[in-house]
Formats: sequence, C-alpha cells, structure tokens
Amino acid sequence: MDSIVDDDLSSVYSEDVVSCVLGLLTQALDGSKPNQEYILNNFKIKDVLWLVVNQNEYLEVAGRGCLVLSHILHGNQRAQKLFESPEVVERLIFLSDFNQLINESNPDSSIESLQEISFFAFMAIMNHTSSNKQV
Repeated sequence: MDSIVDDDLSSVYSEDVVSCVLGLLTQALDGSKPNQEYILNNFKIKDVLWLVVNQNEYLEVAGRGCLVLSHILHGNQRAQKLFESPEVVERLIFLSDFNQLINESNPDSSIESLQEISFFAFMAIMNHTSSNKQV
C-alpha cells in the first residue's frame, strides 16, 4: 500500500478510520513504557509512521501520526535512535511550521486543525530531542 487511504478499500481505510486508529494507539502509548517496547519489538513502526507522517494529502492524519510518534519517543532512547534521521527531523520541522501548513493545506482546512498539526509535530520534536543529543 503506497497511501494511507487505499481507494479500493476506502470504506476500511478512510481518513476518519485511520485517525481513530491513531488516536487509540496514542492512548495505548500514553505513559506506558511496556506498550512502547511492545510496539517497537513487534511492528515496523518506523515504516508505518513514516508513511503516515510523510504525506501531504491528509495533513490531519499526518498530525495524528506526529502525536503517536511523540508518545513513542517520550523518554525512550531506543525509539529516539530508531527515528534518528535527517528526513524525520526535517519532516517534523515542516509540519511544526504553521505558515508552511497554511500554504500546503486544503483551503477549507480550519485554522484550529492546522494549529493542532503544528502542535503535535512540535511535541514530537521535543520528545525526539529530550534525551537525544544527536538530533
């Protein structure tokens, strides 16, 4: 699957469904080191989150992906090392730039949703750099 929302399976992988799944994952990771480790050990989380975060078609989903990333990175040096790449950092900086989001987003996107995306990306940056001096 090259996109987060597959046209053939649009009823299953709709933007709303993907956002809800990311919300559930965020809740499961919130403050839970065992859940962080489980995700890191059993899923190709870097590949999955990169697919979610590194696309412009569904910016709100990218923002939710940043929130999941933030929770995975929080206090977890192994996760911080896994996501340690110039591409990830550049993408997070891009998504945290509110002015850039205005230029890239759908004209119908609300200011509040763009602020949320920017905030979630900023949280991911903060958690990525909190214990990781390489970034």
